[in-house]
Amino acid sequence: MPLEMVAAPVLVGAGGLLTASLRLRNAPNAPAVPANLWGAICGPPSIKKSHALALGADPLTRAQRAEFERLDAQRSELETARVKAAARLDALEGQLKRALAGSKDAPPLPGDDELTEAREELLAAEAALRPARYVVNDPTAEKLGEILRDNPQGVTVIRDELTGWLAGFERAGREQERAFYLEAANGTGSYTFDRLARGTVHIPLMCVGVLGGIQPGPLADLIDAQRGAGDGLLQRFQVFVWPDLFPDFDQAAQREPVPPELREGAAALLGELLTLTPEALGSTFPGGGAAPLTYTPDGQAAYDAWEREHAAAVRDMTRGEAYRAHLGKQPGTFARLALIFHALEVAAAGGPAQHPHPAQVGEESAALAWAWCDSLTAHARKLWREGRRRDVMDARAVLRFIERGRVCDGQKVAEVRRALSDAREALTGPRLEAALRVLEDCGAVRVEVSPPPGGKAGGRPVKTLRVHPDALAALDGAEADGEVSA
Repeated sequence: MPLEMVAAPVLVGAGGLLTASLRLRNAPNAPAVPANLWGAICGPPSIKKSHALALGADPLTRAQRAEFERLDAQRSELETARVKAAARLDALEGQLKRALAGSKDAPPLPGDDELTEAREELLAAEAALRPARYVVNDPTAEKLGEILRDNPQGVTVIRDELTGWLAGFERAGREQERAFYLEAANGTGSYTFDRLARGTVHIPLMCVGVLGGIQPGPLADLIDAQRGAGDGLLQRFQVFVWPDLFPDFDQAAQREPVPPELREGAAALLGELLTLTPEALGSTFPGGGAAPLTYTPDGQAAYDAWEREHAAAVRDMTRGEAYRAHLGKQPGTFARLALIFHALEVAAAGGPAQHPHPAQVGEESAALAWAWCDSLTAHARKLWREGRRRDVMDARAVLRFIERGRVCDGQKVAEVRRALSDAREALTGPRLEAALRVLEDCGAVRVEVSPPPGGKAGGRPVKTLRVHPDALAALDGAEADGEVSA
């Protein structure tokens, strides 16, 4: 599979391991952002999206599994501590009631400090029974709010298929969840739920990453349903990859085992990200408290150069509104990526004590963020060009049938229509004609029109499909040179 199919989910997973209090500021007046990312892999079925997502999410799922196992091993002990703390508080509250009753044998009033200590002990015992959360799958917004309240470091939503997750925003009773996620993607704000059943839930810091897969067809439907740039939900999937070219099949390479020491070394390196806090990196304000990281002079110069280049692209009015809105979120993506690369660099050095400037992001991390932003821009062009055009998606469906031999050179267009209909592609009438026009423009096929058989007057002309020998490569080449018009 293409390398970006694994690398992109790994970056999202790495960002999910970093606490939301660890942030980077691109410039003195720019907002400081954490490392949470929204990422997606787009592609047809059977290209191993699920496998790539599982590999990328492994650091997060490993950390979550370890936390659940730790809690299970200590549950009896922790539950005993909770029961004792609850009994102590009950006893003190009972003593308070008897003392206030004023009877002859009333006990002395317990002190305020004693009651406060008992209550705090019970709250701590209850909190110890709640596992730290790094991964969630399908919570409601209210439940996610409670999880975020107890986990200010942030969580990552992992869904094998994002289609169902995105469709959930349209269900009755869940209309507000879309707005909640739009704010949670920023990773910097607070939020308060007021519900009759749950009461008031205040989230001091809500930070959510998202990782999943989606197929081109459902993606096209989502894009077609929005007007202009929409509300920015799809643009938040900044680490979006839609690979075109796949490497040649190499059975020997696929079956070559990964050395255990390499696998465990990578896992240990990523696991170190959980220990990196602003305080550990030495990024604090003079009066105390976590301060945002900044760039070294060389790192700042790299960002400034990228920003100037990026500003010109965002202001290119020949591009579509949705695409420019996508690019408009890239400065935050640059900071998130640079922060992740810097954290990995610190972990690889052996920790903050061994790194020359742990509180500042250097030129190498900024350069990697620049390279990734350039790569992701190419995928964004495809997303907002091809994803918006149903005729291109249908043209790809015809190409798949050509690749499988179900549609062949010399077939009548009517036969092609029946083959697609039998396979439930439903590319009949105008949709098939539009798809064939796309393929003709790419040089992949040609539709020959012949007079009616026997020269019958008023008969329908016969349309025959001629397939170019390099048809499967023609569309990819046209996409690479295409313009974004969405």
